[in-house]
Amino acid sequence: MELKEPPLPSKTDILDQLSRILRSQVFRNSEMLRNFLAYIVQEAINDNAAEVKQYSIAINAFGRNTDFDANIDPIVRIQASRLRRNLELYFREEGNNDEVHIELPKGSYIPKFSLAKHFDKPANIPSSISNSIAVYPIKNLSEDNKRQYIVDGFSQELLMELTRYSHIRVIRIGDEVIDHTKLSLSRFSVDGSIRFGEGSIKISVEVSDNHNNQIIWSDQKKFNLSDCDLIQMQEYVARSVAQKIADVNGVICEKLHSESNWENIRDLSAYDAFLHFHEYVKNTTEKTANEVLEKLTIVVQREPEFAPGFAVLAAVYTDAYILGLDRENLNRALDFGKKAVELQAKNQVCQIYYAYALMAADRLADAEKHLKIGYLLNRNANNLTGTAGWIYCLMNQLDSGYKLICEYMKIDFQYPKWLH
Repeated sequence: MELKEPPLPSKTDILDQLSRILRSQVFRNSEMLRNFLAYIVQEAINDNAAEVKQYSIAINAFGRNTDFDANIDPIVRIQASRLRRNLELYFREEGNNDEVHIELPKGSYIPKFSLAKHFDKPANIPSSISNSIAVYPIKNLSEDNKRQYIVDGFSQELLMELTRYSHIRVIRIGDEVIDHTKLSLSRFSVDGSIRFGEGSIKISVEVSDNHNNQIIWSDQKKFNLSDCDLIQMQEYVARSVAQKIADVNGVICEKLHSESNWENIRDLSAYDAFLHFHEYVKNTTEKTANEVLEKLTIVVQREPEFAPGFAVLAAVYTDAYILGLDRENLNRALDFGKKAVELQAKNQVCQIYYAYALMAADRLADAEKHLKIGYLLNRNANNLTGTAGWIYCLMNQLDSGYKLICEYMKIDFQYPKWLH
């Protein structure tokens, strides 16, 4: 029997879908991504796909000069990665019921078109939007517009701090987005305001769950302007707010973990498995270790580019080796840790848990190198800072380790009991 290729959408349908995507909330705040997508789609349907190269994209979509050199300017590669993520987000939420699907395959700048019936969501797997947070502009509630630069500076600082947490998807929102669109953009949202008083400033921030409009966390901080350095104040508040929101013991992870059905499902999402590893860290037993290993093994088999999954497997197998001294567990830990770092070298989880495996293998120089890289990727991630301190102590670098552990325990009262 001859197998027939699935039907493809018509040019008219593709152009209609392109117009719909370009008007969406996901794309409306990025003119560069809109130009990028429009250019490659139109070239593809006009049978000019062979002409779609980094150079042509830079000139025709981004307005670069004719002397553009892709070896010097990586803008096309960077924006292609952003475009893939935005398309994925669009079709998981706003475009979930659209008939025409457009994707940009990895390693290619030529879009693929198909009908949506080939992209049904798997059952029991939460959408990737679950770990996303939309950051709205901080509002100036005072009449003092001369200090708007302080408000804008804090908004930028908070965005920067949140993006340090690689397991959270951060979406920057412009002023024109209205409240009823929040659910289509992200699972959570951050709103805030600043009030100026007579010689003082009060900063208020809250996190909402867009599924039910419930405020799940809020905080206020007040400072005397005469007693503080504005830049240091912005950095301090943004850093502490980001920790409360996005750290693995923060409000988002705790909320998502409380909703998950860890015990009763096998087809676990990658992010859900990642969350449960941190519950294992808090409550380390043979039972929880076996659960994490079983679930994460399934996840990385299904998603072989999920670097944090391999890093977590490295950590759990290292624990198993330390507790039982089975060399095979250590070999697995080293293999998984190495793969995690190869997949995602700038991921803090990957670097620190690979360092843990290297420490157990008595490769202390290598362990220290990866530990330092991981720590410097985000010094404000409390959980991983404490873990780094613990590993330093195991390497007999007690001064460095003790300092990091004390910082972690001071800030987060939910630290694992074994840090004592």
